[in-house]
Amino acid sequence: GRGLPGKTLAVLGLLVGHLASLRWLGLEIATVGFLFLSLYVLDMRRPLTLILTPLVVTAVIVVLFKHLLGVWFPTPLIVEWFGG
Repeated sequence: GRGLPGKTLAVLGLLVGHLASLRWLGLEIATVGFLFLSLYVLDMRRPLTLILTPLVVTAVIVVLFKHLLGVWFPTPLIVEWFGG
């Protein structure tokens, strides 16, 4: 094609935003948001896909990293601010 790969660059920007937001929002919220927005940018806009895919993928990631591998993630700043 011609021009810049717009969708690819958009998802790359979302990935950078995801990494930057992990400390602020936590793994779960940041990952659900990243996946939802990425699917939207990639024109996968069926409601079931937009809602179910981020939730299921995030649940699998949480189970794998936090529970099976014992990887520790810091408490999100938003939780500390609002008394969690």
